[in-house]
Amino acid sequence: METQSVITHIKSGLSPLDRLLQGLRPGDNVVWQADYPEDYAYFARALVEQAAKDGFECLYFNFAPGKTILEPQ
Repeated sequence: METQSVITHIKSGLSPLDRLLQGLRPGDNVVWQADYPEDYAYFARALVEQAAKDGFECLYFNFAPGKTILEPQ
């Protein structure tokens, strides 16, 4: 019988943020409200890069007009 591991925490890509939030959990929605895309780009990129490194898929929604922060990978 094959066993599956249970994921209890997901890394944000930023250790200080992980300590502050005590990690992310499967199913968490990460929502940033910012006046300018550049204000959250650092966090969004770190999260997506870490998720890809760890083998997870991410969905990115941006309802603000203008420059795209993340490109499809």
